[in-house]
Amino acid sequence: MRVLVIDDEPLIGTTLRILLDDHDVEVVTSGRAAQEVLAEGSFDVILCDLMLDDLSGMDLSAWLDEARPDLTEHVIYMTGGAFTEDARRFLREVPKQRQLEKPFSASEIQAVLSQFA
Repeated sequence: MRVLVIDDEPLIGTTLRILLDDHDVEVVTSGRAAQEVLAEGSFDVILCDLMLDDLSGMDLSAWLDEARPDLTEHVIYMTGGAFTEDARRFLREVPKQRQLEKPFSASEIQAVLSQFA
C-alpha cells in the first residue's frame, strides 16, 4: 500500500514511517510539498495533518477537489484538536472514519489503513 504522510512535525512523520514499515511510505512536512507530490503521484492513503504551517488540511482538501478528485476519499485527517470554527465546520463534513485524533495508537493507524486494503 502506498501511503503519503503530510505533517509539519517531523517526529510524527518519522513515527508513522516506522509504524508503517510494511508499506511504501512517503513523508512531506508542508502542504506545498504535498501538492507537488500529489500532482504527479498516486497514493492509496493520505494521512494529512489538519493544521499545517503553510496550507491547512482544509486548503489541501479544496485543492485536491479541483486537481485530484480521484484522491479526495483517500485522505485521513489527523488532528490534535479543531481550534477554529472553520476547522470544526470542516470536520463535521468529513466522515468519522476519515478522521484520526492525535495522539493515536499503532492499532488506530492500522484500523484506518484497513479501510483501504
